[in-house]
Amino acid sequence: MADSVSGKVSDFTNQPNKEVKSCSLFCDPCYQDGENKEAAGFCVECQHYLCDHCFKYHCLPKTSRHHKLLTKSEMPKRKVDESLSETCSHHEGEMVKFYCKTHETVGCSCCMIIHHKPCLEICTLTDIAKDVVISPAYKEFCTRMETTKTNLEDQIKTARENIAVRISCRVRALFEIKKLQQKINMQFELQKQELAKEAEEKDKNEIRKLKQVEYSANDTKNILDNLKEDFQILEETKQSKQLFVALKKNQEKLKTLEQKVADIQKENKVDKYCFIPNKFLTSMLKNVDALGELCVQSEGESEENLKSFYGNYPEYGMPRGWPISNENVIILDTIYNRVRLYSKDENKLVTEKELTSCPWDIAAIGENKFAFTLPNERKIKIMSVEDKEMKEEKEIMIGSRCESIHFAENKLYVACTKPAEILTLDTTGTGIIRFDIKDQAGEQLFQQPAYISFNDENQLICVSDRKASCIVTMGTDGEVQNVFRNEDWKMPLTVMTYDNEILTLDFERINMSAIDIATEECQIINKFAIGLSKIALLWYKFFSFGFLLEEED
Repeated sequence: MADSVSGKVSDFTNQPNKEVKSCSLFCDPCYQDGENKEAAGFCVECQHYLCDHCFKYHCLPKTSRHHKLLTKSEMPKRKVDESLSETCSHHEGEMVKFYCKTHETVGCSCCMIIHHKPCLEICTLTDIAKDVVISPAYKEFCTRMETTKTNLEDQIKTARENIAVRISCRVRALFEIKKLQQKINMQFELQKQELAKEAEEKDKNEIRKLKQVEYSANDTKNILDNLKEDFQILEETKQSKQLFVALKKNQEKLKTLEQKVADIQKENKVDKYCFIPNKFLTSMLKNVDALGELCVQSEGESEENLKSFYGNYPEYGMPRGWPISNENVIILDTIYNRVRLYSKDENKLVTEKELTSCPWDIAAIGENKFAFTLPNERKIKIMSVEDKEMKEEKEIMIGSRCESIHFAENKLYVACTKPAEILTLDTTGTGIIRFDIKDQAGEQLFQQPAYISFNDENQLICVSDRKASCIVTMGTDGEVQNVFRNEDWKMPLTVMTYDNEILTLDFERINMSAIDIATEECQIINKFAIGLSKIALLWYKFFSFGFLLEEED
């Protein structure tokens, strides 16, 4: 075959006084010798473009005597791909001349002898290819090529449209973020103006009073200065009798001035003030790890129906805790970012610690020792209680938004979002195993894991999912055992295990369910009247102390 650059459209521009013809094809043999001669024909077998001289003498050598030549008007505008040539790809120097009907494949004489000797239906390409242009197979092939080309053109058009859509989504998302920023800035400015107005009102009355005090003090000082000057003159001029008279006459006046000073001193006071940020606001800012999210919108789905990741936390703000000994209970405050130690016997707060962000879930990991998650910081903190004081022992960086935590068999089981995964690790922070669970279709099973528990009897990890509204059980090797769903559930959140049962609390529909692990049956075992106080009480008792709340009248 000719060199790969042979037969290319010419791009030479260094030929003086000659007009370069566009789309010119040049002789391959001459090109290899460093000459650029315009092609006047084409050899099908050699796949060479030929000038007049080469075309004329090409069929003289014995090796190319029977080659098929095409004139300038017949020759192709470009060479076909090398893989489509009649040269055998398996045997160098051999041409493809035969077709095996048994295997529906072409080959050279060597191919037929070596691989197709037993085959009975072998024919020459001359016979089989005679009417290929009008054959149904070729027509179908051409039709499929055209269809495929049309489909590809459609896909190119769609890709360009999709690029425009993505750019539009980004522009709109940034616009919405800017709108949120402007809204926050506007609200901040309003609050700032309110505080500035309040400060101005405070200052106005106080400054008026202090200016009056200053005026009164100056006036009194002038009177005292004049009186003092009068006495100095009488003293310097040695007018003893007049000085004595003045002394007696001004005793009461000086007493009045002294009282005036005392009154001025009493009034000359100011209340200092300073700005103390709203603790709820500062706590909330610590708990915000994103302005929002970029939600994937399904075809035909309205923006109003998009379910936000951050909108799936209806229990936010409700306390949660766990007894870490017979005497002590730890309560997490997710609003003000605190961990509190309570005495069970005295039923009072013993001590508390302020955290850098929102604590979410807690697990007792030993006598007076506990671990809790800090989702926004992607870490687990381990603390202990000694002499009624809480001490930090260790921080374990997780890398995922760790939310729920459970301790069993000397292991920590953690449910994470962003990315959605289940972790197991020891209390030293080593031996972390990440379970990226897939469903039968190979898709991500967990959408937004909520709470996690461990069933000792069946050696099962039990996980609830906020977004998928289901309970998943899996083995310690990460293999999914079952996925429980129920039409009466809307958002089953907390999960606990008791003997052969999984207990779950549906926060939105305010009911408690029991799942029998063996029979896979689900039963609503308690329903509650809707009311914030009852929800809070139910949540607190269920989550904090692990026993069922009897239905109250």
